[in-house]
Amino acid sequence: FSYSGEAYHYLAQVVAHLNGLTLSHLDSLFQQEVAIPLGMKDAYFSWNHRMARHKVTGYKEDGPVYDKWEAADAMYADSTVFGAANALHTEAVSYARFLIAMMEHNGLKKESVAEMLKMQSSIPKEQEANWGEIKGWGLGFAIEPTDHGIRYSHGGHNPGFLAGCMFYKAQKNGYVFFLNDDRAGLFFARLRAFLGEGKSPH
Repeated sequence: FSYSGEAYHYLAQVVAHLNGLTLSHLDSLFQQEVAIPLGMKDAYFSWNHRMARHKVTGYKEDGPVYDKWEAADAMYADSTVFGAANALHTEAVSYARFLIAMMEHNGLKKESVAEMLKMQSSIPKEQEANWGEIKGWGLGFAIEPTDHGIRYSHGGHNPGFLAGCMFYKAQKNGYVFFLNDDRAGLFFARLRAFLGEGKSPH
């Protein structure tokens, strides 16, 4: 029932095959079909010179993370390969455009958005206590019924980096953040409480 990175990698291989591409060329299709239409100026799944100039250094408690992308990815040693589950390199404004498209059906079919946000799998009753308000998963988004409506969220955590997003589709509001410090869990919790639940952080 939980998130499966492997499933996203398999899906990328299917999409590449159906379009006569290899995983090393799939980012071009992503740019054409998603990034450019949605105005995501800086969003890439494969390494390029712009990323080489602008990618920031991540930090852990014991200092900076200097690992190259190639060394950090055990599954795909080649950074030109499209890593559907873990290789999106972007920044907050570009990713916010994707979330806005989800809320406003801008550049995305209404049926596609509905499928992405539909409960695809639910948390088993015996594990509900471990997941808080999350009741299940859509296609990439956690689904959390709240007093303010359904909250959709997703997060990511790699050594030296932490990211998260949340939005209420009905109210058309939410947030996204990208941090280059993996000790920022407290920031995430307070931001979520303040912007996602209307509570003052302690």
